[in-house]
Amino acid sequence: MVEKLEKVFGMNNEFLCNIEEVDLKLRIDGIRSNTIASQIACVAGGRDSYAKCILEDEPFSWRPDFSYDDRYEYDKLINHLGNRSSSLIAALKSIKNFSLNQESLIIDLISHEYLHQGQIIRYFYANELEMPNSVKSFWHLED
Repeated sequence: MVEKLEKVFGMNNEFLCNIEEVDLKLRIDGIRSNTIASQIACVAGGRDSYAKCILEDEPFSWRPDFSYDDRYEYDKLINHLGNRSSSLIAALKSIKNFSLNQESLIIDLISHEYLHQGQIIRYFYANELEMPNSVKSFWHLED
């Protein structure tokens, strides 16, 4: 499970590597949508919250460290995602046996990451942004 989590973290982090700060404000024209930054900020908040609950072996509660107000600040967003994914993966690798609650939370975190990945893919297509190679390969996306 940890390897799967590491892979999905990497793919979601890579979305930021393929855009510029100005792209964070892009929406999907013609339909009701929030911004790319709003999607990625929810990924950051989810990582924060799930990480705390997994490591404390507690039921899920929304407790993000990343401020939603900072979602348009590219450097803060990319640094936070990178640091949170690295620290959580390292902590999870040190746990010998996960409780059923921890396993369930890890599965929920993976699902949350994939959910936003699908949404971010739509934003990338709608705004004709370069899709990360890892995402294209994993989901068998065509250009």
